[in-house]
Amino acid sequence: MKTKIFTLLLAVAASVGTVFADGTKIGNLYYYLNNTSKTARVTCQRYSTNNYNSLTTVSIPASVSYNSVTYNVTSIGDTAFYRCATLTSVTIPNSVTSIGKNAFRHCPSLTSITVPNSVTNIDDYAIFDCASLTSPVYNAHVFAYMPTSFSGAYTIPDGIESIIGSAFYNCSGLTSIEIPNSVTSIGSFAFFNCSSLTSIVVESGNSVYDSRNNCNALIETATNTLIKGCQNSIIPNSVTSIRYHAFSGCSGLTSITIPNSVTSIGYLAFNGCSGLTSVINYATTPQNAVGVFVDEEYLTYDEQYERMGIFLHECILYVPAQSINLYRATNGWTQFSKILAIEEIEVSIPYIEEDCSQKQKVIEDGTMMIIKDNEKYSITGKKIQ
Repeated sequence: MKTKIFTLLLAVAASVGTVFADGTKIGNLYYYLNNTSKTARVTCQRYSTNNYNSLTTVSIPASVSYNSVTYNVTSIGDTAFYRCATLTSVTIPNSVTSIGKNAFRHCPSLTSITVPNSVTNIDDYAIFDCASLTSPVYNAHVFAYMPTSFSGAYTIPDGIESIIGSAFYNCSGLTSIEIPNSVTSIGSFAFFNCSSLTSIVVESGNSVYDSRNNCNALIETATNTLIKGCQNSIIPNSVTSIRYHAFSGCSGLTSITIPNSVTSIGYLAFNGCSGLTSVINYATTPQNAVGVFVDEEYLTYDEQYERMGIFLHECILYVPAQSINLYRATNGWTQFSKILAIEEIEVSIPYIEEDCSQKQKVIEDGTMMIIKDNEKYSITGKKIQ
């Protein structure tokens, strides 16, 4: 009976077509061996702080042999070198096509990693929190990592197709990013917590993303969704939604105008925007704002106040006069103790002389703006191109 069951299990495994030997050590590395495709995936020695604790320099082979069978090394698995504290350099062969999540996360001594152009897929956080890396990591297809010590403007190299979701995570010194028209995939947290970011430009002709009307924001063209903003962003009136975490951690953002075209705002879209002094929302029907400014679900009121500081009570929310009571009764917007009519905004343009010709407030496409000396400005003084 036991023999029949064992035979049945082998038959099922063979039909699935993925038969792995578990963590086979060959040389100084461990591999999962696929006996059907004759491929190998580099894996971890152990999921702990002692993972490969004696390795310093690693040159992954293009193939390995086990029991007289040769396996092509085609991937580096999830957490393969996770918390490998002694690892200083890695060379990856041209046989590898993918690198898994957390593969080189928390490798504090890593100073050099070579990713060949054969690699077309790199998962989020594959290379992350590597304090000794001082140069960006990318190949012809994928941009994987920018050291958090980077400061200044950066242009993604032409030809790059994807920017992984942790690429610029916590790059607080990044001030400007230019994205070429070759990029068709950007991970959700690619620019998370880039608090100094003031300019976002997408090259014209990009088939997936744009920064229309010089808005200083990253917009997904097909869905009209703003997926990343910065402290100088002006949300175009064609945008219909703001993605989760779009402005999260943008402490330099002092004012934001939300046009009446926006019908949805994602979770924690403005979390950590502690510099906000005014939010101007033209929607007559309030959007669902639960968790948009602070995580209301998991934080007590006192914790919310501590997290956002004076913002909760001092930031002014301006809305259409006829909608004030609606906002005061809508969860998320009730965090604002000061809700005033848009018509009460005191126009201020700090970037031009006070003695110029008189300012004129006008409504265009449902949004108030200011015309002065034939130039258009938002009501907070940002020039509209």
